[in-house]
Amino acid sequence: MKNQISNSKIFKALLTLCLLINLEANSQVIPNGSFENWTQQIIGTQTVQTADNWFGSYTQGSTPLSPIQTTDHVDGNYGMEIETTEWPFVGLSGGIVSSTFPITTKPLYINGYFKSLRVDTTGTGQVLIHLKNNGALIGEGLFTTNTNVSIYTPFSQAITYTSNLIPDEVIIWLCSEGIFGVNTKNFGNKLWIDNLSLSNAPLSIDNNIDHEEFFLIFPNPSTEILNVKLKNHNVGSLKITNLLGQTLKSEKLYNENNTISIGSLESGIYIVELEIADKIFVNRIIKE
Repeated sequence: MKNQISNSKIFKALLTLCLLINLEANSQVIPNGSFENWTQQIIGTQTVQTADNWFGSYTQGSTPLSPIQTTDHVDGNYGMEIETTEWPFVGLSGGIVSSTFPITTKPLYINGYFKSLRVDTTGTGQVLIHLKNNGALIGEGLFTTNTNVSIYTPFSQAITYTSNLIPDEVIIWLCSEGIFGVNTKNFGNKLWIDNLSLSNAPLSIDNNIDHEEFFLIFPNPSTEILNVKLKNHNVGSLKITNLLGQTLKSEKLYNENNTISIGSLESGIYIVELEIADKIFVNRIIKE
């Protein structure tokens, strides 16, 4: 009997591993998503470094911005810095950078690393992705931050689809303070981005650096209850999504020890996203 149980667990683990390998294999590279390739150009009277495959509002006011080539990076040589500044005759504006490119897969997540400097909390730094098929919007994801994050922190934003069609075009916008709509903006709000990628699984799953200093999730696999123990913090938030990016549960965490009911979820693989102390951690769980 024990051998049967053990063999069953091994089979489930192998099946899960095969599924995850398949998911992560079906991904597509974002052109210059690591921001390593820049070209020097003269725009107006200014000489600026422009990020290959990315379009930016390079001369906002009198300062070349959006994007700024920076050696503050995760790895490689460069990252991208975006700053809220002033447009002539318009007033304050969030710096906006965008990239458009073809795609042949249906990614479930946009991933990357970010830092954020906020002199106010009314506007938000944003990473927005649109996926289209024959010009029609069929998928969207929006990552936002309005807090100070002083070290590069991984994020994985789920993409929600409204169609079973495969997208043929991607548009990504990066903005230091609001992409659409009106936001109150202040000079000095900045967003740093590096190592953007698309995938069918979130970034840094199960191997977040030093994540055990912040939390523990157990048991995994689980059938009814998920225990979330916060370490050195007693406030956070939790979100559970399926592999299609649909949010199934969202809760605030106000205690060191938290119990989350997952009995209503169907058996399968889910994504748990935890936000603790301005850091975002992503883990997989298995519901048996």
